[in-house]
Amino acid sequence: MKTCSKIFAEIPFAHRQPEHDGHCRLIHGHNWSIKVTFTADQTDENGFLVDFGKLGTLKKYLSHFDHALVLRYDDPAREGLDGPEVVSSIARVITVDDASCEGLAEHFFHTFDDMIQNELGHRGARVVRVTVYEDSKNSASYEKS
Repeated sequence: MKTCSKIFAEIPFAHRQPEHDGHCRLIHGHNWSIKVTFTADQTDENGFLVDFGKLGTLKKYLSHFDHALVLRYDDPAREGLDGPEVVSSIARVITVDDASCEGLAEHFFHTFDDMIQNELGHRGARVVRVTVYEDSKNSASYEKS
């Protein structure tokens, strides 16, 4: 199987794990990078599985995370905030099912796979793996089994 990957680098946003027994229960940030690996049943007329220059919808989606606070949907800190994305006078808060590095990998996988299949599904293009890097030392990946 042929694959290709695109890395969206250094996206600063904060998160927390409210039940963690250490410092991760506190709001803290990283300069995240997201590596998305693609495949397709056939290449386009240029021999590309996915044209990297045409991934604007993924880049636009990630722009919402720039300087945001990402919280788990049931985080007590969300009290009074409704909706998956709330912009207040001091923060953009994005809600996901799981705000851990592992949970974000799964979130981005499903979100990006839906986007790619809607745009390039006629060639069988799809996401096969997403790796999320908190920093240069810590990462988590998600792929369909």
